Amino acid sequence: MGEGINIPLDGDDTQIRAKLKRVKAEAAQAGKAFGNASSQAARVGGAGGGMLARGIGGFQQGGAAGAIGLGLTAAGVALNAFLARDAERVSMAKAREVRSQERDAQARTVMERRDALAAGGKSFMGAARRMIARDSDPGLMRSRVEMGAKYGMSMSETLMAYDEALASGGSVTTGNIAVGMATGLIGDTPAAVAANIRKFNGVQNAIAAVANMSQDEAASAISNVENNPRAANIARAGAAMNPVEEAQMAALMSGETASVLGRQASDQLNPGARLASQAAQKAMDTVNQLRAAAEAQSTMAALLAEMGRVVGVSEGSAGRQLAAGAQAAAE
Repeated sequence: MGEGINIPLDGDDTQIRAKLKRVKAEAAQAGKAFGNASSQAARVGGAGGGMLARGIGGFQQGGAAGAIGLGLTAAGVALNAFLARDAERVSMAKAREVRSQERDAQARTVMERRDALAAGGKSFMGAARRMIARDSDPGLMRSRVEMGAKYGMSMSETLMAYDEALASGGSVTTGNIAVGMATGLIGDTPAAVAANIRKFNGVQNAIAAVANMSQDEAASAISNVENNPRAANIARAGAAMNPVEEAQMAALMSGETASVLGRQASDQLNPGARLASQAAQKAMDTVNQLRAAAEAQSTMAALLAEMGRVVGVSEGSAGRQLAAGAQAAAE
């Protein structure tokens, strides 16, 4: 087939010549593409890579060699598709493990925040001691806290108001202090409000005297804080953190605060243990990700990855990476 063969054609052969020209161009383009593929395959190394490169290159030599090249190229494409699917499974397995670890990390964060909440119970030690010493009725204390919240008092403010009321010998009640606090006219703390109520013999009298109002104006001030919608919004803001304070008080009473503070004290005395635990957790997370990848990788893909490692084009199988990662974590 070294010599060209001319076949004379009768009539107009324009369309035939155009088709032949187009086929020739397509063949040349295909040959070029497979030539590039041959170059890429040769870089794989090893007997398999060389065979694939020679097979692809055969396309440019025509005839049977081209058919062999196409066949081997098809096999290579199928192999690449297989490896891609396997890599996707491995990637998805690692992603699932990462998501699981993120959930675990979130759970640890929640526990740390819960510990911080419990530790805050220490701020209620004085009030809790007085409640226990007086043998205060928990139900009655809750009703007082709810009443104080109506006027925008926090739980801690209500407990201080209760102490002030008891210290006043009955001349001032917790409710009186709550109303006076709500007006903002006779003091900003339960102690200051209670002092003015005692001094002027009543909330309305205290407002009239301190704010320089008539009795009618003082009565109107009290009515405003009890009925104005804007005052209700302010009251809601003032008592918004009451559920947190109630949880802190409960933690203090139950012993949770003591346990948390004990752990925090140990961490401060021996910070290395906590840091080592955190480092171990991170190392274990990495090992678990590698384990998930190794379990998801097929035997064939692992074998091919090991072959690639030998010739320097792969990090090896996921199993090998797991072994290396586990050894590093243990060191």
